[in-house]
Amino acid sequence: MSINKKALSEIISYVLLISIGLAISGMVFIWLKDYVKDSNVESCPDEISLMIEHLEYNKIEDSNNVSNLTLTIKNRGLFNIDGYLIRVNDKPGLNQGVWLLSTKNEPLNISKSQTLTFNETDFESLNISKVCYVDVQPFIISKSGNKNIMCKNTASRKVDC
Repeated sequence: MSINKKALSEIISYVLLISIGLAISGMVFIWLKDYVKDSNVESCPDEISLMIEHLEYNKIEDSNNVSNLTLTIKNRGLFNIDGYLIRVNDKPGLNQGVWLLSTKNEPLNISKSQTLTFNETDFESLNISKVCYVDVQPFIISKSGNKNIMCKNTASRKVDC
């Protein structure tokens, strides 16, 4: 009774080849699983859209140095929003809101508008003396209710400062 050693080594080579292939595929899976976006992550719908319907900025150069900013924000998207952030900027030419002026946790329904007025005391808390840019970013509250989901679409407007 003789054992064919060539056949036995061929089986061992196939077993080793399959084992190495499974080990490599397992390592690649572990390495890449953090790069794939989880489909259960909540996101803001693309059809959410805000618009700055009216913006009025009055900077009165006198002894009081009073400034007023009046914004009318309209929801022109297809979904209600749960709130929005208002950011301002005091540097001419920089097209991005830097300073957080206000966070409104008030719902804004479809096709509805809301008018807000900010005065000099609001600007003093940010330590800015003028407004050159206004940026409004909507958010929705997650289904669990414990976090705000920021939307990509923002409404922005340059201001003559």
